[in-house]
Amino acid sequence: MHLIHSDFKKGIVKLRVTDSEDIWYLTHLIDPGDLITGKTTRKLKLGDSENAKTVKKAFTVKIEAETVQLNENGSAVRVNGKITKGPEEIPQGVYQALELQEGEEFILQKVQWLSYQKQKLQEATEKKYSYLLCLFDREEALFALTKKKGFQILT
Repeated sequence: MHLIHSDFKKGIVKLRVTDSEDIWYLTHLIDPGDLITGKTTRKLKLGDSENAKTVKKAFTVKIEAETVQLNENGSAVRVNGKITKGPEEIPQGVYQALELQEGEEFILQKVQWLSYQKQKLQEATEKKYSYLLCLFDREEALFALTKKKGFQILT
């Protein structure tokens, strides 16, 4: 994870997700009640009911997080909540989901950053080193790669 900007007095950090392990950290950093500003897409109806066209547009919105879920394959975090700030086309107070995945930039705002949350953030932004382990027992061998959230058996 890349920390672009931080202002802990205001409770704001701007982050970029750089790899799949960052997704796991986000599930521990984002809590219900936090404000997240990010890019999302939404279908909008243009025109009156008879001649309405549906258009998918990209927007930047700020939502108040209610639920934080890791998707099925672990490649993204889905944050659901009500929109607190956005463009005119989207009414405030409606529900919207932000999907945070590799390459995404977003702003996370908390009322107060607790010390363990700052520590997790620092841990997530440090360079990660992976180790290749080989366990050998007579005629069998096991190769595994260490990760921040555990390990992955290669063969």
